[in-house]
Amino acid sequence: MTVSDSDKTALPVNDTSASPLPLRALLALDVEHLLPGLDIAERKLRQGDTQGALRTYATLVLCDPGEPRFQAGLAACALELGIHAVALRAASALIAVEPAGARGYHLSAHAYVGLADYGSAADDFTEARRLADRAGERAIAHDCTRMLARIAVMKQGAADAHRPQKDNPAALRKPVAASA
Repeated sequence: MTVSDSDKTALPVNDTSASPLPLRALLALDVEHLLPGLDIAERKLRQGDTQGALRTYATLVLCDPGEPRFQAGLAACALELGIHAVALRAASALIAVEPAGARGYHLSAHAYVGLADYGSAADDFTEARRLADRAGERAIAHDCTRMLARIAVMKQGAADAHRPQKDNPAALRKPVAASA
């Protein structure tokens, strides 16, 4: 079977020289064609089917990774399900698409908390709060302030646990071996 020249130009296959197009563009779809998928995902969330919503958002992201609503939905569902690495990737993609938006940094910070990377979480909560304050997104700003306070308490608790207690001389003495 031979391939004609016209067949070769239909869809680029393994052509790394071409700029990567979202699947949506390769299928000649507009974003509006995919928006019913958002309704489906939101309905699944209302019905308590977070796993189904995650699959729907993941499909939408595959079709158009540059659409912020798809990435935000995927990140939020992944956080809800405790799939923090997926949430972080989707939030990072959201930040790349909307660098001046608080939502991506906010989702990223929560993913970092789930991954126990509290330094990165604090950085992203700080940036999300700054951007949320600028945009008047009070709910995000409030959550960031609350989470930054929690991280500060956790860091202080960890520092205190590693510091000898000066007011407790017994804590400074070497333990005495029990007699047999």
